[in-house]
Amino acid sequence: MSNPELDAVFNQAKLSVVAEVAVHESNLINIIGELETEVNAICDGGTTPPPIDPPIPPVTKARVGTGYDTNGFTTFAASPKTLKVAPGGDDTGDGVSTPLATLRRAHDLALNDPQVEEIQIYGHAQFTGKWVASGFSAKRPLRLRGMDSSAAIGAFLVDKRPADNLALLDLTLINFRMLEASSGLLFESCRMEEKTLDGLVIQGGYPLTPSTSMTSNLNIRFCVFAHNARVNGKAQGLFMSAVRDYVIEYCVFDGNGWVVDTGRGGSPSPGEKVRSHDMYSKMPSDDQNVVRYNIFSRGASHGIHYRTGGVLEGNLFLRNPIACQLGYAEHLDGGGPDFGAASGRISRNVAIGSDDIAPGNPRGSFAILSHVDGVVVNDNLLALNGTSDTNSNSVWFDKLMLNNIHVTGNKAYDWAVNPLKGWNKVTNSSETNNQWSLTEADLADVNKVKHYMSDSFIDDMVMSGFTSQKHAMDTLFEASIAIEG
Repeated sequence: MSNPELDAVFNQAKLSVVAEVAVHESNLINIIGELETEVNAICDGGTTPPPIDPPIPPVTKARVGTGYDTNGFTTFAASPKTLKVAPGGDDTGDGVSTPLATLRRAHDLALNDPQVEEIQIYGHAQFTGKWVASGFSAKRPLRLRGMDSSAAIGAFLVDKRPADNLALLDLTLINFRMLEASSGLLFESCRMEEKTLDGLVIQGGYPLTPSTSMTSNLNIRFCVFAHNARVNGKAQGLFMSAVRDYVIEYCVFDGNGWVVDTGRGGSPSPGEKVRSHDMYSKMPSDDQNVVRYNIFSRGASHGIHYRTGGVLEGNLFLRNPIACQLGYAEHLDGGGPDFGAASGRISRNVAIGSDDIAPGNPRGSFAILSHVDGVVVNDNLLALNGTSDTNSNSVWFDKLMLNNIHVTGNKAYDWAVNPLKGWNKVTNSSETNNQWSLTEADLADVNKVKHYMSDSFIDDMVMSGFTSQKHAMDTLFEASIAIEG
């Protein structure tokens, strides 16, 4: 039996709930509409740049090893068993009480004994054959550690089988090649210099295709790559292919691609110099890569040819014909596969001075973007280009996809005749708050700026490398202060 009074109360409550829901629904629709407007402004219209990411803070959690000491160098757990290799050693011994004679013997013992987590090397240790020994884990890698100033490894090859969780520390590396997809790699405080080939080669599977196995979790820290060149061919300080998820930090790259005894204008031919760089990273695209707080100086062509994309932040570029390039149309280079457009950001770098590749082959660009979709170029400082090329550029937009590019907050002091070459090719992009026409007179300390361009400064950095994380970060900060105060 119905109760008229209860029915009336129920109907009134029902109407109130419906009205309340309608109000909330209207508010929700308004909020969604506002969000869609903001997203469309950024992604579709391309007139509003995305928020600028803050600087990447110094990492405190090691990707290989257990952590970092106060200077930023990697720490490790104690090795249950440590082998030694030294001139005059004895391969019939155990490598613990007396040193072994060869790195080959140490490798074979480590391969069959999981207790071995460190091999200490005195003097030059030539390696024969292929290295296949791996460490227990990224936190407990197999470590090859140099123990004196002459410690070096020659003819090191990883091929056909991976070598995972491997750390190379305090060594000179000669003809060092990793040609198989591996993971958990650390190179720290190593030197690759004055070799008649690439300084260091790391790659995954071959040939390079979208399904190729990739080397990953690669870390290169506090290393020096200097003056690696071929007389009759191209050469790189660091060459990587089919590598993703890498961090390169606190390193010095200098003069790679130039023959030491001839210098600029000598061998190799200008055509080979175009393909010789301080650092060269081929595909695939991966925006998780990080290259930061390094010096790239006096490269034959590029300071860094960064085809993979990712973060390029806080580096000091000195006297390179082209400081950096992000992205590349890989499928147009020899008919290879298309790995897709690269993305990333070029942020808070300093470039001082530039150069031509050779007489009649002028350059003078800070950054080249090629086949990219989603790149921010922000807060970079460029000073004193120095080339005679009337086509010198701050940023050069090269070819194929050039979409969703945002250029903001950059300053150029006496740098480029043409600040944004090819800007008419880009889509869904913005260019805001840049100062391209500052002059040498606007520099805070022109003598200090020119000091960074000097052979003496660069040569000293090659000799010492960065001695701490703070040393690397302070160097960039002081160069920035010299430019803008």
